[in-house]
Formats: sequence, structure tokens, C-alpha cells
Amino acid sequence: MQGESEFTVGGVFKNWSILDRLNLIEVPTLVIAGEFDTMTTECHNQLVDGIKYSWPLVVIPRASHCKLLEEPFLCIDVMKKFLNTNESKYQSLFI
Repeated sequence: MQGESEFTVGGVFKNWSILDRLNLIEVPTLVIAGEFDTMTTECHNQLVDGIKYSWPLVVIPRASHCKLLEEPFLCIDVMKKFLNTNESKYQSLFI
């Protein structure tokens, strides 16, 4: 699966993509990036743009791909806001 380095893909996943199926996601979605994430902002925005009910991209300052470890309180604040915003709309799905 991994290519020449951890930043490239090889093997059976070399030409695999799920971007054309993002439009099938029909629930509110939160995409969080780290300011210094190894996944580019362009890649994150492909997710945001492809998911119908995605929130705008949230970038956590001072964080890399391990944003939940590096800036846990900022991440939790963003997730709480996301969940509180969507809870009443979708509560019946989980009861």
C-alpha cells in the first residue's frame, strides 16, 4: 500500500480514490486539519467540497496531523460546537 515514502501511495491503492463517492455522505461532517498537517489544505478542501453537508474546513493552529494530541482543547471546542449545532436536528437518529 505504501509507496517509496510515507507520503506516497503504491501497490493496490496507487490509483484508488473515493472522491467520486463523497456526495453519498448525507450527514453533517466536520473536517479538521492541522496548520502543519502532512495532508495538504487542498486535499482537506476536496473532502469539504465533496460532502454535501460538510462544515467549512477548520484548521487548528500550531498542530500537525496529530492535532488531537497536540491541541486537544482546541479540537474539543470545535467538536463540541459542531455536535451542539447538529444535535437537535439528528437526535431522533440515535434514540
